[in-house]
Amino acid sequence: MKKRYLQYGEKQIHIRELEPSGNENGNPILCLHPSPYSGLFFETIMPMINKNRKIIAPDYLGYGSSSSIESPPSINDYAASIGEVLNQVGNYEQYNLIGFHTGCLVANELCLLIPDKIDQIIMIEGKQIKNSLNDEKVKTHNIFMNINKTLGLYLIQNNKNGERNFFYWRSNSAARTLLKNVNSKVLFKQISKYDAIYFSGITLSIYDQKSNEKFC
Repeated sequence: MKKRYLQYGEKQIHIRELEPSGNENGNPILCLHPSPYSGLFFETIMPMINKNRKIIAPDYLGYGSSSSIESPPSINDYAASIGEVLNQVGNYEQYNLIGFHTGCLVANELCLLIPDKIDQIIMIEGKQIKNSLNDEKVKTHNIFMNINKTLGLYLIQNNKNGERNFFYWRSNSAARTLLKNVNSKVLFKQISKYDAIYFSGITLSIYDQKSNEKFC
């Protein structure tokens, strides 16, 4: 993994770059971190998603190793600065974006600022997902949110024999708190109205024994 600086006026934006494993034949992926973190947030998964494509994880101005700023920036400031320096990354026609939390807003702003440069976008954020469901007229009153926790993540990677390997990041996921405290009381009151509820083994595996006993 390589680290370097891109010039943005009199300031510098620090990025992490990982070259593709294998022949490069896909759009590079631009990873946009949540605040108040930095591109370091993605360093663990970058080697897992770089098959045939470069991965770039910048630090926003004022974060990580990028230049400091005098006044509080806006989401537009983050997006505009990153969009302007992309030409220094390489001669790419388009990019795919991964946004996490604040990164979702930055990714959305980049789509507005440089729409021709963006091909695909992945947003990882509970509130954004809930808003998208509401837009599609899907009821979300049984979705609980914990602002002090994150979404659980997992990655599926195929080995050379076609077997799948699973990697999980869920130790601080909001789902782990679903059956604790007031959430469980509200949840069981809501689901008691239904004839059948399906909980997968994967879902149940994230709860401790005390929480699982509530299903008995």
